[in-house]
This record gives sequence, C-alpha cells and structure tokens, in this order.
Amino acid sequence: MRAAQSDLDALDAANRRVRESVGAEEAAENDFVFHDLLVQLAGNSVLHASYLSQRNAMLEIMRIGKGNRPIHDATYTAHQEIIDALRARDRLAFSYLLSRHLDFGLRFIEAKDGLSEDAAGAGGVDGGV
Repeated sequence: MRAAQSDLDALDAANRRVRESVGAEEAAENDFVFHDLLVQLAGNSVLHASYLSQRNAMLEIMRIGKGNRPIHDATYTAHQEIIDALRARDRLAFSYLLSRHLDFGLRFIEAKDGLSEDAAGAGGVDGGV
C-alpha cells in the first residue's frame, strides 16, 4: 500500500471530520469515508466495489459504535495512529494498528447479534471503532 502526501492529507481531513462530528449518524458517515479512503489505497477495484456495496450494513455497524463520546473520540486517535504508520511507511505498525482497530469493531457486530456482553462498555486495547 503506497500513500502519497495527498492521500495522507485526505485521510487527515476525513479523520478530523470524524472527531468534529455531531451525533452518531454524522460520525458513522465520516467514519465510512475514512475507511473508504483506506480501501481505495489498496488499489483493488473489486475490493473497493465490494466495500461500497456494503455501505448500508457498514453504516449501521458504525452507528452502533458511535453512540457515546468516549468511543467517538477514541476512534479519532485509533485512526490517527493508522495514518501515522502510513506516513512513516511502517507496514508492520500499519497492519497491526488496522487489525486492532477492526477487531475492536467486531465487538459491536457481536453485540448487535447478541453474541457479546461487553460492547456497550468496550474500552479494550484500541478504545475506538
């Protein structure tokens, strides 16, 4: 994955919009845009089309995780760590941080499906969805 300065600038701007969002709906929309930019960086049009086709389901999952401010703020921090790893061209850190971030988000999918009891108070290692 290669990120040009313009890609990093777009990720930074999208991440700021996540932090500045008012309400879960807006935060979820901005989070979707952030993740869409990451998917586009993979350079795989099939992967990107697949991500876009799941927009409504992804937004629903993202809304669940954006209902409280501490998680909303922690999302910004988790995203910033991912951007910083890209900026440093540290593939190992990028892979780890992205995996940790996505694993944290699984808690909300499991909670929605009734498989997890700790998603509502999830803090975890990442702290952000």
